[in-house]
Amino acid sequence: MTAAERAALGRLWLADALSEHASIASFARATLELMAVGAPPELLRGCQRAALEEVRHAELCFRLARRFSGRALDPGVLPAPAARSGGLPAVARDTFLEGCVAETVAAHQSTHALDAVRDGEVRAVLARIVRDEMRHAELAWRTVAWAVREGGASVLAVVRWVATRARAALRWRWTPGPGWPRGLSRASMAAYGRLEPAVEAACERAAWRELIEPALALLGGSHEAA
Repeated sequence: MTAAERAALGRLWLADALSEHASIASFARATLELMAVGAPPELLRGCQRAALEEVRHAELCFRLARRFSGRALDPGVLPAPAARSGGLPAVARDTFLEGCVAETVAAHQSTHALDAVRDGEVRAVLARIVRDEMRHAELAWRTVAWAVREGGASVLAVVRWVATRARAALRWRWTPGPGWPRGLSRASMAAYGRLEPAVEAACERAAWRELIEPALALLGGSHEAA
């Protein structure tokens, strides 16, 4: 690798590490929010397990960031996430965006990235992240389904509304970006688990089309059948 490629990999894996680190706090907050609306124990256990898995994701991504950057990198202080309110509709809304959408898209992108990875350590990290994020997405869908069963049509309407807004925002990102900066080899970046922006966008669209929208339709159908 060139020095520019190594530095770019360090920055990209650091960004992932910080995102995974922030997810630990997000799952901790989600646990409290679920408890506040009387969620069943299996959802609470799933949320706690997911938080612990995000700890491991952060550790692994920081390790890669240190490897490529050659610098000592740690997460530092993370401000506590702001408390949220709004009851069951808000829990369904936030879980849909942060879990059903974000975790599904992340798992789809990481699965695609695995196809081109040639580095053993990176492959092991991505495989772990894919496995866990698929489970996190499944937990999110179970949580939203429970919220819809508990709250009925009003909660389902909130989920559909926020899904419509998320899809509308996605359309603005459908135009591919400029790709990697000059001097960075696509093959080299891909070999170490990185997708260029245009490919990430394509994976996001595919995740919506192949996974999120069908699951959303089933969610509505199961409620109406009940």
